[in-house]
Amino acid sequence: MNRLLLTVLALSLAFFANASQEGVLSFSEFSIKSRGIGKSGTVEIIGTKNEKGTFSSITVSAFGKMYSFPEDILSQISAINQNGIQLTYEAGYRSLGGKTIYIQFQKGLGFKSEVHNLMR
Repeated sequence: MNRLLLTVLALSLAFFANASQEGVLSFSEFSIKSRGIGKSGTVEIIGTKNEKGTFSSITVSAFGKMYSFPEDILSQISAINQNGIQLTYEAGYRSLGGKTIYIQFQKGLGFKSEVHNLMR
C-alpha cells in the first residue's frame, strides 16, 4: 500500500512540475559592420523583414560598392526565425570572379541554416 501511495504521489508531483521553455527571438531588422580581414576592407550589411517574416531588403556595402538584393533573390531566403548571422570572406582567384562575401543566416536552437553567396 505504501509503495502504491508513493508511486501515485511521485507521478502527481511530476504532473505539476513546469519546465522553462526557450524560444527563438528572431530579428526583424539588423545592421552589422566589420572592419574586415586581409584585403576585404570594411563590410556592412543592413536588412529588414516584413510582417510575414520574409526579408524586404538586404543591402551590402563592400569592396567600395553598394549592392541591394532584388526581390527575386530575397524571396529565395526562407522565412525561418533567423536569430543569428555569420559573415565570412574569401579572397578568391581573379579569373573566377575574385573576392566574395558570404552571409549565413542561422536559427539558434536547432541548427537550420542557409548560406547565401552575396557579392563578388
